[in-house]
Amino acid sequence: MTDEATAKREAANAAFQAWRDRPKTPSRDDDAGNEAFKAEIDRLWLAMWEAADFSWDGLADAGWDLDYDERSEAQRLKRWWAPAEFPGSERVGADGEFADRKRTLQDYWRWSIGITAGAPRLLTDDELAAQGFLVERDGVLWHVLHRPETRAALEHSDGLERRGNDGPAEAARTSAPLGGAILARLSAARSAAQSQHQPTPVLLTGARAKGLGPVLQTLNGPNDAGDAHILYLSAPLAHLSGFRTSGLSFGSFTDFSNAHFGDRAGFSGTEFGDYADLSRAHFGDHAMFYKTRFGTRAKFNEASFGARTWWNQAEFGDHATFTDAVFGEATSFGQSSFADNASFSSVQFGPRLSFSKSVFGDQASFSGASFGDRANFESAKFGDKARFIGAKFANGANFREATFGDDVNFATATFGDDASFLGATFDGRLLMFGRRSSQQPTFSGLASFKLARFRGPAMFGDTSKKRGAAFAGKTNFRAATFLDYADFSECEWPENAEDQHGAFEGARFCAVADFSNARFSAFAILDGAVFERMVRFTDPYRIRSKRGWRAVWSRIVRLWRGVTLQPHPNSPDGVFKDAAKATKAAVRRDQSLQRAKDYSTAEDKNAHERGGEARWRTLASGFRTLKLAMEAQSDKDREQRFYRYELKARMRRPSTRWWEKRVSGLYGLTANYGASIARPFFSLAVMMVAFSALYWAVANAAGLPQGAALAPSAVTVQTTHAAQDTEWAANVWPALDFSMSQTFRPFGVWWGPGMPEIPAAPGRSEASLEDRLASAPWRVQLAHALGQGWWTAVKFVATVQSLLSVILLFLFALAVRRRFQIS
Repeated sequence: MTDEATAKREAANAAFQAWRDRPKTPSRDDDAGNEAFKAEIDRLWLAMWEAADFSWDGLADAGWDLDYDERSEAQRLKRWWAPAEFPGSERVGADGEFADRKRTLQDYWRWSIGITAGAPRLLTDDELAAQGFLVERDGVLWHVLHRPETRAALEHSDGLERRGNDGPAEAARTSAPLGGAILARLSAARSAAQSQHQPTPVLLTGARAKGLGPVLQTLNGPNDAGDAHILYLSAPLAHLSGFRTSGLSFGSFTDFSNAHFGDRAGFSGTEFGDYADLSRAHFGDHAMFYKTRFGTRAKFNEASFGARTWWNQAEFGDHATFTDAVFGEATSFGQSSFADNASFSSVQFGPRLSFSKSVFGDQASFSGASFGDRANFESAKFGDKARFIGAKFANGANFREATFGDDVNFATATFGDDASFLGATFDGRLLMFGRRSSQQPTFSGLASFKLARFRGPAMFGDTSKKRGAAFAGKTNFRAATFLDYADFSECEWPENAEDQHGAFEGARFCAVADFSNARFSAFAILDGAVFERMVRFTDPYRIRSKRGWRAVWSRIVRLWRGVTLQPHPNSPDGVFKDAAKATKAAVRRDQSLQRAKDYSTAEDKNAHERGGEARWRTLASGFRTLKLAMEAQSDKDREQRFYRYELKARMRRPSTRWWEKRVSGLYGLTANYGASIARPFFSLAVMMVAFSALYWAVANAAGLPQGAALAPSAVTVQTTHAAQDTEWAANVWPALDFSMSQTFRPFGVWWGPGMPEIPAAPGRSEASLEDRLASAPWRVQLAHALGQGWWTAVKFVATVQSLLSVILLFLFALAVRRRFQIS
């Protein structure tokens, strides 16, 4: 290749690439921005058209003598495989009637059919110029269909007649030679198809034609024999302004790639055969495809559409692709139908989109698509293997009453303020997680799966990949039904308790439900859920830095220094603390909202969820749901734990009586709500020492030991005074013994030993009271010193101790039984 040819090829390829990279939407959302966008589109298309060189000599530059990789994209467009009946002797390929011939666009327009009478032949430049087909501009010869300064007029006013319902089978030729040539070529292609020969489409490559639609309309409808007229057309890189038709029937291999249709284009009721290529085409403000039907392989890849596009009730065959296409402000595919392998991958949709009641076959893909504020898939039906991998929904993703077949994948999809799957049905597996650790679907606002029905596995998370869906706003799975495995492992739930409130109320899990997550604290979401099978949870893993006596000593030192002992963040109690903290924060926000002057209960849709009573009740009900589920699984340890948390949450409800809160608090302090073995034992020891101190103080106040009762009469006064000086120590062990007897011999104070009978001293009929007291038990001495009234009070105190001891011993035995029982 010469340097000039190489430069021309590179310039053409660069212009084609610039058209592919053109801006697809206006940079500013105003009239000035829209006008600048249109001007830029026109400029880029014209630059591509000019670089392709559609002059008369340029039409012959097809690069047949070059290797395929050496040809520019423009040269490839100008190649033409002429049919066997085309005039000339040069043949390529097999011999015979259907041998193909390498020709060019220039050869095509030299073809005499529709231009001159007689047998088809190749016309000379002079003959074409005489017929008005060639014009000269600035020393360059142009075909009238490609002349640069204006577009070829093909209006009916130029002489083309519209065939009426009762008119002739072919349009009458009048003074418009170009229209006649086009109609003749359309008729020749139709005749070739009817004779089972390969039809040659009308080659309008690079054409700049206005009003082509009405010309094609002249062959619309059935012919005299009742057969439909099939139009064969190839118009890549054409500027077809005002292309509006209805009811046309295109044959196979229709090509409008890189075409520019201007502000208005209409294909209503049009039927395309197999392989309709509109890739990289541009449609202006209005494009109408109402009730249009496409065969296999309709391609709109990298196409751009203006403000409004209507596809209502359109029908697409297999392999309809819109990959990397861009749609404007409003697009409607309502009630359209797509066969298998429809692809909208990486498509950019505008603010308003509707696929309402549309039907998709198998392998429908919206992977990487970007949706505007309102994406409406309400009542849409998807076949097997629908893909929304990496799709981005700005706001208002509406899949209400939608039906999904076997295997739908929303991995790495992101949803904006409102994602609604209300009443949706998933017949197969739903995937909501990515294959890479950095990928996860995200719901930024409302995520509603209310009344949804999951017949297959609902995979919102994956334990093995440690990744799940992230719910950041209000979450609603109320009354949803999970007939198969439901995996919510490693999901991230909303931080605000009001967004968790009763998220699974009335939801029914018929198979295993997996909520495994070491930091799961959104217990309020499970209020009212029904689990018919196993529920999986992951206990928080706590790293113990100190063990044994070192841990005990550390706690003692912290208590001594006044440091409040908080639960470890990675402990179950730490997770409960997070849930309680979120609930308290929600209550404060509710109170602040309700105190606002403009607040109205009637206008607040969530008024029934607000306030301390509703918030804490929901949290407690969530724990109760889990407690019942663990009971059904015979998981006693978790059952008791969730019961403990349920009591704690219930005690924080404003409607709970004060005395019930106090008793519950004491129960938690002394026995950790029946979960601790050490606490009842430790509480029993503390209580024993405390009551011992009380009895010791009472004995000292009563004057025990009394000198006469405790010392013989021969003891000197000094000895007696010494004993009295140490009487505070003499009552320590008797008081402790008395306290232990009330603990391990409950209520023994009511039937203990009385005053002992001892032999009388010589010379006396009976023993003196002092002698009898000296030999009596300590309790008898205390009773005698206190008198009947105060001793009765001590007996009641001892009874309370016995009662509390029985309770603590029962709690200790119960905790041991729960810890070591065999379910």
